[in-house]
Amino acid sequence: MSTFKGLFDEEELKHIAADYFEPSVRHCEAFFLSHAHMDHMSGLNSSFGHLLKQNPEKKIYCSLITKEFFSKLDISSGFDMNSLVVLDIGVPHLLTVCGGYLTVTLIPAGHCPGSVMFLFEIQNICVLFTGDFRYDAKDISKLKVLKCSDGTLKKIDNIYLDTTFAYEEYKHFPSRDQSLQAILTEIKKWLKEDKNNVVNLQLPARFAYEFVFVSIHQMLNSKVHVTPAKLELYKNISDIIGSITGDPSVRIHACSAQASCVRGQGKHPLTIRLCTMLFKDSFVQNYGGGLYKNCDSSEIKIFYATHSSLNELRTFVKYLSPRKVTPFVIQPGTGVNLEILIDRVTKTPEVPTKSSQPIDSKASSTQSPLKKKPVIFMNTNSRSQISLK
Repeated sequence: MSTFKGLFDEEELKHIAADYFEPSVRHCEAFFLSHAHMDHMSGLNSSFGHLLKQNPEKKIYCSLITKEFFSKLDISSGFDMNSLVVLDIGVPHLLTVCGGYLTVTLIPAGHCPGSVMFLFEIQNICVLFTGDFRYDAKDISKLKVLKCSDGTLKKIDNIYLDTTFAYEEYKHFPSRDQSLQAILTEIKKWLKEDKNNVVNLQLPARFAYEFVFVSIHQMLNSKVHVTPAKLELYKNISDIIGSITGDPSVRIHACSAQASCVRGQGKHPLTIRLCTMLFKDSFVQNYGGGLYKNCDSSEIKIFYATHSSLNELRTFVKYLSPRKVTPFVIQPGTGVNLEILIDRVTKTPEVPTKSSQPIDSKASSTQSPLKKKPVIFMNTNSRSQISLK
């Protein structure tokens, strides 16, 4: 959960705020929203909407899908949606803020549909705000927007870094492809055993797992049943809406765990619960793989992360080599402070040994069913695209 309070340390960025909208930042002229999860929208309420109406020069900048999601939330009631300005991904935008110029580039963050990082460039300083993000080693080299015209990396003065899992017990994560492979393998096996078997997907957040729906549809040729509210949420996002349905007769569900389509007479449900916190490095070592935990015959927990592991964070920081790192997620009750987190994420990343790599034997014995081409989520009313990969 984000503990960032919106303001940046850099004097040059004193007129902007990100992912925080409480009264302490409302003097700012420009606001940036990395994605539409509630812990990044503190203070984004009717009084803030009134502030924007009274001060039309103040704007919130975000991605197209984030604006789409925000418009469906209750907190958007009373907002003039023109005050949310969509910026295209991967393109530098020159904004005027308090009479000066600020260049902003949005970079896909890999956390959920619409999630982005913000690269701020002003007066010879360069600051990266990651928001919530997940990048692994193979993703980092694709960050062309962080390179100069001659191919060298831009000099980053400060990275405001998502340190949700910057802890030794979360050093190594399975890749997203490995997690998806495990999910697809279990679904396919369960549905094949009995025609009355159904799957109940339990997801820990309102949205962030849409790539799972898309992969199920692509690889198993089955849509996922969701609630009417979810259908409404995704109706303008073509790559998601094609993977879900309101038809309760399908066999894969992400609706209510107690719905009749899951628990009705004659149904044999298998609950697949996606989670991250359970899968510490000690679990990986003790259970010889780490992608699965069988709770009982009717429930399986499968690892799926939308934040970077400690080793992924170290790889990210090492690659960009910023002058400074500012962690913005400090977990309460852990005894960890800012200095400890900085020390952790700036250490040299480890190469996982064969025994510590979190790959389950059940999943690794088969060829990955995932397509090499990344899934792109596109709003049907625009050409702006956001990749989850």
